[in-house]
This record gives sequence, C-alpha cells and structure tokens, in this order.
Amino acid sequence: MSGVDLPTVQALMGHKDISMTLRDTHLSSDHRQRAVRVLESCAEKSPQFSPQQTGQETVIVRKSLKS
Repeated sequence: MSGVDLPTVQALMGHKDISMTLRDTHLSSDHRQRAVRVLESCAEKSPQFSPQQTGQETVIVRKSLKS
C-alpha cells in the first residue's frame, strides 16, 4: 500500500515464492477504492477499455477491437 512493488517486498522478506508474499499482503478497503479510481481514470482515457458498473463493483472491460 506504500507503493513498493511486490517483487521487491518478496526479495526483502526472503520469500522464495510470490504466493507467500501475497498471503502476507493485506490491502485496506480505502487502498482498493483508490486503486479502482485510478484504473477507472485510465480506462476512461483509453479507447480499448470501458468501466462498467455491476452492482457495487466496477469492472474494467476490454472493448472488442473488431468492428
């Protein structure tokens, strides 16, 4: 949540497998909400992606490149 990438955290913690690092990583709901806003913003700027609301979740959908 502090901006350090997971492979770096993995190396610093001495984990041989990224799954161990992921098991020890817990994201707060505020952090997840900020991440969704960032992804929505990127999707709005990209012609390839479209944010779609599904109930309480927002899903980023890749648009078909075929017409």
